[in-house]
Order: sequence, then C-alpha cells, then structure tokens
Amino acid sequence: MKYVKKTKPALWTTTATAVREIERINKLRRSLKEAKALIRDFEKPRKASKPHALPGKAKFLCFGRVKVAAKRLKRLKSRSSAMEAKMKIYRASKKLFLNDNPVCRCCESVEATQVHHFRGRLGPLLLKSKYWIGLCHRCHDYIHANPNWARVNGFLAAAGDWNRED
Repeated sequence: MKYVKKTKPALWTTTATAVREIERINKLRRSLKEAKALIRDFEKPRKASKPHALPGKAKFLCFGRVKVAAKRLKRLKSRSSAMEAKMKIYRASKKLFLNDNPVCRCCESVEATQVHHFRGRLGPLLLKSKYWIGLCHRCHDYIHANPNWARVNGFLAAAGDWNRED
C-alpha cells in the first residue's frame, strides 16, 4: 500500500483515501458552480413580455420564471362605513358605561376595563347597554373560557337566547 503525503505536513494517508477526498472536493466545487449559475440566471433580468391580463385577475409582467404584479391591488376595508359609524357610537357609549360602572361585576375588587355583552353583539344588541356588564380583563377571559359556569352565574344568556332581545 502506497502512502501519499497531503498538503499539510504530518498528515499521511493512503492513495485510495486521497482519491476519495479529491472526488468529494470536486463534487462540491461542481455543485457550487451549478448553484452560482442558477442564482445568476434567476437574478438576470430577462426581456419582459407584454403585460397580459387573465379574466378577473391583476396584470402581470413576466421576467423569466418570475411573475411580478404590474399594479398593486387596493386593500379591502375591514368594516363597512355603516358598521364603522356604529362602532364610533359604541366606543363613546362604552366609555360612558365604564365610567358609570367602574368596578368589575364578577370579582367586585378590580377596576372594570372591558364591556361584556352577555346576550351577544349581533345587530342592535351592540348598542343596547342594558345587555352590558363591566368586567376586568381576567374575569372577561374566564367567562368566555367557561361558558357553563357563566350561564349558571348569570354572565351569559341561555343558549337559545344568544343574540336575541327579550
């Protein structure tokens, strides 16, 4: 068996091991070259084709494999203008309600910071303060996490009365 001296002194190895090592390094170099070529091809701007539109879709410009939106789409409103008007009234009413009911109705020891709608918030119930309870954050979370307990203690309406007026 022949021994071949590697580039670093004091390291000796067999010919077969040296050949395997050289093959491994060459394979890594080839894969590195291929990766660099892919990156170069991807980053190189190609001639853009004419913008084309699909029915009901935004227009796109094609750059090779990448499609770029030609025009930014407008963001949809999270609420309608009618609902936003209701929410404006609700926020003002909520402040007044919490000023009139400053203590949490569940634990009766902490300041009430949230309004709980014990019959729901659907439709006209959003603005009906007779269905509101002032609660602290901790009690409000507990009521929603334990609905059976809340119904027994009067913090939630019965299942059939949910989102309904009297």
